[in-house]
Amino acid sequence: MGSSPESVVRDFLAAFTDRSVEKLVGFFTNDAVFDCGPRGVHRGTEAIRSEFEAEFAMGFESIKIDVKSLVANGGLVMMEGVENYIIGGKPFHLETIGAFDINLDGLITRWRYSYDLTRLKDQMKAAGFNAPT
Repeated sequence: MGSSPESVVRDFLAAFTDRSVEKLVGFFTNDAVFDCGPRGVHRGTEAIRSEFEAEFAMGFESIKIDVKSLVANGGLVMMEGVENYIIGGKPFHLETIGAFDINLDGLITRWRYSYDLTRLKDQMKAAGFNAPT
């Protein structure tokens, strides 16, 4: 067995600061499923790669995910966190929850991610920026 499921998730979330799509996609199995709440379901690493590329193209200068709570039971890991963005030099925050299925090889097979995209859009509009779709 590779790393513990908890450390896989912590490492994955920390990797967002690097903004490397290839590094992030490397955490997934080829047939993984990423259910990205309001942005839809993405099946397989090519679809997941495309989603990460689209997210990074939104103009975020930086992103950091702070884990507030994380629990693991076998290969299931659930987390609550806050995504912190810098856009146009201004900070934005988004509360999130996620559930990850980690296989015995230490790879993500399924990620269910939930957040209120309207909250982020409202913050961005109030700051004079175009909101993501």
